[in-house]
This record gives sequence, C-alpha cells and structure tokens, in this order.
Amino acid sequence: GNNNTNNINAIVNEGRIATEVNQTNITNQRAGISIGLATVGSITNRGTISGPIGIDINGLDSLASIDNEAGATITGEVASIRIGTINSGARVITNAGTLDGDAALGPATLNLTGTTARVIGDVSGAAGSIVDVQGTFTSEGTFSVDTFGVASGGSLTLGHDVTATSGVTNAGTVDIGGGTISITGDYTQAAGGGLALEVASTSNHGTLAVSGVADIAASGALTVDVSGATNLADGATIADVITAASINGTAVSVSDNSAILDFTGTVNGAAVDLTAHANSLGTVLAGTSTAPGVDPAIASSLDTIFGNSTLSGSSDIFGALMSLGTASDINRAMGQLDPSLGASAARVGLVNVRAGANRVIGDRLAHLAGHGGSG
Repeated sequence: GNNNTNNINAIVNEGRIATEVNQTNITNQRAGISIGLATVGSITNRGTISGPIGIDINGLDSLASIDNEAGATITGEVASIRIGTINSGARVITNAGTLDGDAALGPATLNLTGTTARVIGDVSGAAGSIVDVQGTFTSEGTFSVDTFGVASGGSLTLGHDVTATSGVTNAGTVDIGGGTISITGDYTQAAGGGLALEVASTSNHGTLAVSGVADIAASGALTVDVSGATNLADGATIADVITAASINGTAVSVSDNSAILDFTGTVNGAAVDLTAHANSLGTVLAGTSTAPGVDPAIASSLDTIFGNSTLSGSSDIFGALMSLGTASDINRAMGQLDPSLGASAARVGLVNVRAGANRVIGDRLAHLAGHGGSG
C-alpha cells in the first residue's frame, strides 16, 4: 500500500501483503509497502510482503524500525527492501526471517538475528549504513555498506566479498571456508573474535584478503579445519591465510580439528602464514589401548609418510588419518588397516613406496572421518 502524507505509528502484517491484482489485502503495482513523506514508528512482518519491491521507503521524516520476524518473508524482484532518504529516527531493520531479493539499506542498520535469517541477494547501503551479524548467518550475496560487524556470539559463514567504507569488525566467528574472500576496507578482529578456514593442502586453503589494515592485536585466533586435507606434512607452510596492506599485531593462536596435526601462525610482513606440525603416532596414541592387530611397524612407517608431502599426498588414506580428531578415532582406524599391511616391516616399507594402493583402507578411514570415528 501507499502512504505519502500521514504519520504512522505502526504497521503489523500477520498475513500477506502483495502486489498481485485481486488480492484481498493491500494491492500496489509498485511495492508491497511504499511510504514517503511520513513519520513511521514501526513496520512488523510476521507473514509475507511481496512486490517488485517488497518495502519501498523514501523521503521520510523519521523511521524507527522494520522487524521481519522468524518465519516471515519480504520479497521483491527489484529489491526486498529499498530505503531512500530518512531524516531521523533509529532506522533499524531487524531480520530474523528471509529477505528474498537485494536489500538497499540507504542510511539504515540491518541486524541479522537468530538462527534462520537469510538475505537472498546483495546488500548495499549509503553513508551511515551498518550490517551487524548477531546470530548465525550464511551469506548469499555481497555486501557494500559503511560498517560491517559480527557481534560477540555471532557466527558468519562468509562466502562472498565485503566492502565496508568504515571497516569490518569481528567480535564473533567468521568462517571463510576454503576459498578466497576479499574485504575492501580494514578488518579488525576484536577481543573474543576468531577467523575459521579450511586447509586442504599448501596451495588449496582459505584466504582472507584485506585491502586495508588487518588488525589482529586484540585477537589473533584462527581455527583450521583439515577435514579435506590431502598432502599436508610435517613442516609444510600454508602461506597467506590472511593478506593485507599491513597487519597490526603479532600474536597468532591456532586451533584445529586434527589429533595428528598442529599449526603455528606467524605474521610475515603483510601476511599471516601457517606451519603444520605432525605429531608422531606414538605421541598421539600414548595412553590409549592398542587396537587389535595393529603392527607398531605400521605406525612407524606412517610417521615417515607424514613427514613427506609427496607420500602423504599420494593416498586418501593419509589425509583421512590426519583429519581424525581424537586419539581414539585414530586407534580405531589403525585397527581397521588391511591385515596385509601389518604382516611384516618389509610390507610396511612398500606402503612408503606405493602409498595408497589399498583403496579399501582409504574407504574405511574416509568413513571414520565423515562419521565422527564411528565404525
């Protein structure tokens, strides 16, 4: 519906507002809700608002809030929400539901809350615009706003680039997976904040590429996921997991999900690099009961393999072992190694030369890696 002259305390939709002709609710050929030249208290959506533009607001004296609740949808082929000039007011959009279509924030703030919030499209904003991830959120488009943040307790799975004129601040968790994610602007990792990424090999890993300053002085926490590791070996360098014009801070702390591998992080000029360290199986399995049928020679041979990137990358077997998270998981996996490998040290030597010949073992270990070590 349209409103171009009135003051509006609140609009609450619990059904459907749409532009289709013959709808029994509010019809409008331009937008589900279109408001200009008014003072608006709040708009709350608990149902569906749809149109070429879901909500179109411009020229307001004041806007307090738009609240799209969990399970609700605002959809538009042109834009789900388009905010133009607003002279005053809090100008806060809270989305716990779905914005289906690009979101043009103007000078407004977009808070992403709860565990089911979605924005299907790109998000843009003018000077003063803010995006704040307060819940669990996965990007489905790019962001180009003034300020971008992840609040303490917030979790962002980021698969798209971010442009933030006034910078990105991460006080929660940002997971970039195994790709390269670009931030145009500065990146600040606040106290309690952390960056998560995947590392499959020295050349296949996640990278956060920052055009400005990457400030990790308050928190240099990194979390590494090696579930897809292929040829990581002791001493391997994973370069450029963070790149920037410059880096502020020197302390990098790294956690991972491998019982065999550990990582150290180093600030190297304008980049952060990781170095892999393989613990011996004897060290990893210390204190655990030896699995039936495990030949100690196999463990010794595998330690040799884990120290050689060519051998460790020659079979899924070794990557699967490296990806297991506990000594118990590894002990179980060792117990499932093909008996022919444990017949003699000589046969174990063949593993070093012809690693990966036994696909049955690889399948078993991959199964363990994918099912938390059960089997």
